[in-house]
Amino acid sequence: MVSSRFLALPSILVGLSTPGLAQRSVLDLTADRSVARADGRSNVVLSARVFVGGQPATDGTIIRFAASGGRFDQDEVTTRGGIARVSLIAPNSVGQVRVTASVVGGSNAVPASVNVDFVDDATFKLQVVSTWLTVRSDDDLVYAVNAGTSGRRLLGGYSENGLVMASNGAITIRGNALQVDVVSGIVVAAGSVRITSGKAETTATRVQWNPMRRVLVAELESGAVVSLDPISLLAKPIGQSLASDTFKIVDQSTADVSVVSHEVSLELGGDYNLLFRHARLLVDGQTLAVLPLHRMSVYQRTLFRDQLLGFASTGLTVDVPYTYQATRSGTGVVHLRRGAQFGSSAVARRTGWGVDIEQQYRSRLGNGTFQVLNVQDGRRGSRLQHTSRFGSRADASVFVDVPNGKDIYGSLQGGYQLPFARVGMFQTASRFVGSSNVQIDQGFTDYRQQLSIESNPFQLGLPGWMATVSAVNTTQRTVAAAATTRSMADSYGTRLIRAPQKVTPKWLYSQVVSLNYVDVVGLTGGGLAAQSSSTFRTALTPSSNFQWTYDYLQQPQLVTLTTVSTPKHRLSFAYDWTTPSGGSVFVNSTQGLDINQSSTSASISMPLRKDWELRVNRMDSQLGLTRFRDTEFGVVKLVDGRAIGAYYSTTAKQLQIDFTGGVRF
Repeated sequence: MVSSRFLALPSILVGLSTPGLAQRSVLDLTADRSVARADGRSNVVLSARVFVGGQPATDGTIIRFAASGGRFDQDEVTTRGGIARVSLIAPNSVGQVRVTASVVGGSNAVPASVNVDFVDDATFKLQVVSTWLTVRSDDDLVYAVNAGTSGRRLLGGYSENGLVMASNGAITIRGNALQVDVVSGIVVAAGSVRITSGKAETTATRVQWNPMRRVLVAELESGAVVSLDPISLLAKPIGQSLASDTFKIVDQSTADVSVVSHEVSLELGGDYNLLFRHARLLVDGQTLAVLPLHRMSVYQRTLFRDQLLGFASTGLTVDVPYTYQATRSGTGVVHLRRGAQFGSSAVARRTGWGVDIEQQYRSRLGNGTFQVLNVQDGRRGSRLQHTSRFGSRADASVFVDVPNGKDIYGSLQGGYQLPFARVGMFQTASRFVGSSNVQIDQGFTDYRQQLSIESNPFQLGLPGWMATVSAVNTTQRTVAAAATTRSMADSYGTRLIRAPQKVTPKWLYSQVVSLNYVDVVGLTGGGLAAQSSSTFRTALTPSSNFQWTYDYLQQPQLVTLTTVSTPKHRLSFAYDWTTPSGGSVFVNSTQGLDINQSSTSASISMPLRKDWELRVNRMDSQLGLTRFRDTEFGVVKLVDGRAIGAYYSTTAKQLQIDFTGGVRF
């Protein structure tokens, strides 16, 4: 039970909000997908929702967007029905882009942020499809997080009968001892190991298996170490020496936090979920809870993902989840919420009571998530995100958003790999009925389509350089009152890619240059477009990395068919540092060198003393004379096996106290 001294907090919190601020505003930011290709052309649609006093913001409220990479088709957008959307065009270089949205005009809404990962083609093919690893045992399986092993997250089991097993696709590995690093997905098995792949079968004393890369390494009874073909299981000798921990089983008996089950499914792509059947949650060896079904993300930092009870100046907050399905074919959760967290800040809360349903599904046709928000009243909204792969050549994703039961937005993206090139398609369409006294646009207010073809990379005469050639057609139609505007742009060009190379023993350098000619039809504009991205990256220490990038962008008027104020010269840097004790620092910043446009986000987590942790999140964005800042301070303490966090935002000027359902680890 939570100590009674914390139950007096609600009386202390009353009156903490600033009287001078008007109705409480909340801003939320979502992306139609979290992973996209770093090809300088792919689109990710960002949706910013603004609520004032629990109702959608007045039409025409200005939302300003900033990002640490890529570029927007527009930097400022006005809301329709409380929603503003922009397209983020992918950078040419691989990396994570932090997007921030802010409300212009004296709002007390805390700026919201979201991360989008831009990856190369090989990584995209791995992440766009979920790969499930199933682990079973006739004895207990233990998922353990132990500070003594540098915070490694391990799932393992031991069976005297050799019946602890891991399977993925046609491959199954059985042994007396088996362990999985849930972050990397690497499986290690020891003791009378049996490996089967379809009808093929072999034995070994120890095995290491990477199911994502389809690599099998085994130590035979003779002591020889071999590589096994994942289909035929034929052995090939390995010439190079292996690290001493290749087949190492780590001791999990001293785990601080653990979950015990008999069957666990681990998603090695996408959201990296862990699904437990008949789970027993333990802290320092003591049972905290027993659940028939339990779902958690590999990267979450509490046993329960959801905040169960909280107090703020706005009143009581509640989030009680019920998991009704947790299988490889899907996971489903019903949430009973009051003051549910709505934005990226802990104090960004949706007002009133609500029932939300989230259903994740997985099938041969693809994977996706369907959400219904506020099932019980007229604010009901729904959202669908779906991703499919068709063999090794084709992929597609669909995003549909019906925020209030009448307005609708959708995006469709797809690609097909030809023998010599990749063909891509991107479409968006929105219909706004109107939800305020000021009707801006009616009917299909916006329709965009982009068709592209880009050749496979081919070698140039210059050492280390490769190139692609491409053609892109973009069309747009907008409806304002009774007027319809149509425009079209054709772009032809090349992309030059410099593979990463060492400039010093520690620094890596990579370069991408895009040159295109753009012809605009229906509007004035067009001409030569040039873009260059130069990146330097280094590992400062084994636990820290630093990267800085210089971007140059020269584009003709209306190259994206909308107003653009992207800096011509931009400098960005990213830094991350983690410690075995749980501390971390993440900083992501970009600065326009010729336009006063910048965006910085930072997150610091620091253990203070036993059971105490300090967390600081900082967001700072500026465009011209307008600047938005927010600093959120959080202090987390473990009390009677529960995590209690107090958070304060300098923008909202509110304090939030959360009692989560499980300990932090």
